[in-house]
Amino acid sequence: MHLKAPRALLAAAATATLLASGSASADVRYDFTALSSFVFNSEMFSGSFSVVLPDFVTENTTVPVGSLLSCTVTVSTGAPATCRDQELPFTIVPGNTTASFGAQTDVNTIGIYF
Repeated sequence: MHLKAPRALLAAAATATLLASGSASADVRYDFTALSSFVFNSEMFSGSFSVVLPDFVTENTTVPVGSLLSCTVTVSTGAPATCRDQELPFTIVPGNTTASFGAQTDVNTIGIYF
């Protein structure tokens, strides 16, 4: 299930490091922190993830959990939780998604859109 977090804080930083070869492409590091006040099945989620991609996001991109540098998720109930694939949509429409934070608990498999 994917939900839109109505009162959410999303901090995102992208740092580009140009390759020494002088090539036009660059490695880009994305760091996301997600804090949500949206309650779903009695759980609220917060967390963060970091990933390095070979260039800036120019199309809808799904980042598999195994490709993340790090990922943490905390659930308001204290339930154990794991990260899922993260989504970085490119086509941004006002009021719609800029990132989807994926998490899973025994109660929820969720993608919270920010």
